[in-house]
Amino acid sequence: MGPTRRIAKWNAKFDTERVKGTLDAMRPSMLQNVNSVVPMITAMELQVKQICDGAGGAHHPVPFYLCFGREMWKLTREQPSPVSRSRLKRPCW
Repeated sequence: MGPTRRIAKWNAKFDTERVKGTLDAMRPSMLQNVNSVVPMITAMELQVKQICDGAGGAHHPVPFYLCFGREMWKLTREQPSPVSRSRLKRPCW
């Protein structure tokens, strides 16, 4: 496929009116998902920070612990599948 045809396909695919229509239709459910998930994530992050503060030491590794906490939170919310089970067995770092 030549560059002219690729550009034409990209231009048709990313028509902003079409994208806006899709996002407008999805926005209510997206907002509901955010409203239900963000308080749980915030609570988890607060717990991680409290554990890090209680352990003492330097504060520079806290973002790494937050990242690890988010990954564990995500894995606990996934439906069990062979792929997610294999991710738990695989080292993260």
